[in-house]
Amino acid sequence: MALEDIASAAEEITGLAGRLSSPDIVRTSALDVCEKYFSLTSPKDVPAFAAACVLMGYGLHKLPMTVGILSKKSAEKNRYKMGRKFHKLCMFLSPEHLPPQAYVPLVCSEISSEIHAELSPALQNRAIEILDLAALRLQLHKNPAIYAAVAVYVAAIGPEYYIPITQRQTADAMNVTEVTIHNKYKELSRCMGVPKAMAKEHRARMMIKPPKSVRDRQTENKIFDEYFKGLKRES
Repeated sequence: MALEDIASAAEEITGLAGRLSSPDIVRTSALDVCEKYFSLTSPKDVPAFAAACVLMGYGLHKLPMTVGILSKKSAEKNRYKMGRKFHKLCMFLSPEHLPPQAYVPLVCSEISSEIHAELSPALQNRAIEILDLAALRLQLHKNPAIYAAVAVYVAAIGPEYYIPITQRQTADAMNVTEVTIHNKYKELSRCMGVPKAMAKEHRARMMIKPPKSVRDRQTENKIFDEYFKGLKRES
């Protein structure tokens, strides 16, 4: 283990933390992890190990971050190699496992950057509400960030906060495949009984967006609210 390799990893961590605008406590923790556990890696895997240390820094301080989002900013683009390094660190450290609701602000920030449109706090609250209901019927802890992304997508295509967004854009924001988002969307919609008419109308809007009267919009919002109130009563 050469001192030059440790210095290279520390430099990569500092650069990655800067590109992510990470809090100082995350960067400091990542550097500490790197120094203590650098023997677990080899010089050729320094970028992947550095990214895993940053991810561990987030986890140790109960802050949301994903391998996919990290790999967009990291010199290491192989998410699987990064994940293997992170899981190796988990043999010695215990990062906090966050619920999907904790990932909603991060997901909204990434999607906003992808579609160049702001996602309102009200939409974020709707996504959290969707996750709260889904948690009663699904095991969301296995892939919390992806479920959070799908919940934001469902909230966005609803009539109340409608934003023209596609599953491809959601996948690109999270740096995962469109198939991953589509499968989780089917699972969530099947579990919660998301109206097929809502998805059908969204697809129509993405192709052509006819003007709607205020009365039509109010009617849609009322139907959507009644749908979620019904789910709450069932749970």
